[in-house]
Amino acid sequence: MTQQRSVEQEIALVSRITHLVSAKGTDVLLTSDTESTQSTHRFRQSLPARLWKWKTITGWRWRHQQVSPEHINKLELRAAYSGLKWRVLKQRAYNRKILHLLDSMVSLQIINKGRSSSYKFRRLTKRFASLLLISGITVVLAYTDTHQNPADKPSRRPFRRKW
Repeated sequence: MTQQRSVEQEIALVSRITHLVSAKGTDVLLTSDTESTQSTHRFRQSLPARLWKWKTITGWRWRHQQVSPEHINKLELRAAYSGLKWRVLKQRAYNRKILHLLDSMVSLQIINKGRSSSYKFRRLTKRFASLLLISGITVVLAYTDTHQNPADKPSRRPFRRKW
């Protein structure tokens, strides 16, 4: 009974948070009463990840010391794409609005715009957009502080875990 109630509470929380989107309508914009509207576009307040219970579905260590190292922002974007792909392929989440937490403002803005002027990000951005298009998912992004991000711990583990 308590497990069912906590799941219902988490769903209700996500539903309320997705209504706090910015004027653009794609990312959660948390503001306080004392902040002016202009300053909130430059900086985002962190959404606390501890509001939900988390479990590791997949995890791998980033190899950024390869022959051709990938930029950290590209790795963050790949992680967001992997999360979306898992939702579509394994959870069969179609025609839904989902909340996705990111600790990279660069990835958050690239996904919001659906494009990037950087050649390094274009292929992954197109994949992300096509997955959103075929699944009918509307993704709502929220910024979370790196220290609170539950997805950072699996990237520091020495083993690989598949979904």
